[in-house]
Amino acid sequence: MITLKQLSHALALRQHGNFHRAARSANISQPAFSRSIGKLEEGLGVTLFSRQGGDVVPTVYGEALLDRAQLVLDETGEMLREIQLLQGLEAGGLSVAMGVFAAEIAANQALGELIRRHPGLNFHARLASWYEIADLVTSRAVPSFFPLLQKGVSVGVDLGCTIQGFLEDQLGLTPDYIERRIQTLFLDAKPVDDPAKALVRDGATLTLSAAMPGLLGQMLRKGSVCAALRSQITHREDLRDAPSGRGMVVVRLFNFLAREVGPSLLEKGVWVQTEEIEDLFVQRAGMLQEDAIKVVLNGKTVDFKEIARAIRPGERVFLEVSSA
Repeated sequence: MITLKQLSHALALRQHGNFHRAARSANISQPAFSRSIGKLEEGLGVTLFSRQGGDVVPTVYGEALLDRAQLVLDETGEMLREIQLLQGLEAGGLSVAMGVFAAEIAANQALGELIRRHPGLNFHARLASWYEIADLVTSRAVPSFFPLLQKGVSVGVDLGCTIQGFLEDQLGLTPDYIERRIQTLFLDAKPVDDPAKALVRDGATLTLSAAMPGLLGQMLRKGSVCAALRSQITHREDLRDAPSGRGMVVVRLFNFLAREVGPSLLEKGVWVQTEEIEDLFVQRAGMLQEDAIKVVLNGKTVDFKEIARAIRPGERVFLEVSSA
């Protein structure tokens, strides 16, 4: 039986990429942490993590589990929070992130008074920079957008640039991130070995993923030693036939790339069909609003209470999502 603690441990292992650091973050010994992960893998009958060099990374099974695990923990937290709210402030939890200046001039005193009045309140404070705080707020809501990011969102692109150029110049990813984290790329369903030699064309679909496990994963990986086994389906490019102007490309993000690249992509803005986002915003409006998520459709900020009226079936809209 899968437990919430096991899911929490698995998420910690993905975050830290190391059993020792993950166990320390969970406040348990490394042997106990390893047993927890082992029991989770045994219960599911699959390998969730593999070692690559000095890092521990999720397998494709691990990524599938972890994407859902975050949603399960988020929903469980929301359920407990609603029950605690019904009980009043004598019980419950409060997490606060603030800058040093805010803590010094007002927050420390105010929070101290809150704890004095409500000693049963579970409290956690963190000092962070403003951009770290924005990331903390946004990252909690990101799993809600995983299905949309996996299905694909449309992004404006300067035609004729390479995939490498598109990822760096238009998505803002560093060469090091592209090299280390993006291990599998497909352009119109064909594996790409060198993103610096593949052109982005109007209407293309670009799929990005981390390393996939097994022989198939090794074979599809960029620059794979097994690339000869898939030579008939590998993307081939004629750099002399480079298009120009502006166009659109569909970007699909899988596994941890959805969590890491998704927030900045959504903040820059993407084109989507209204039916692809209607259910998302209607069903999860409460959580997104509580997390101070700002949604802009076609340049206009949308109130979550009115979002169902703001979109019309069959339309394509420009969606921007950020922390408020």
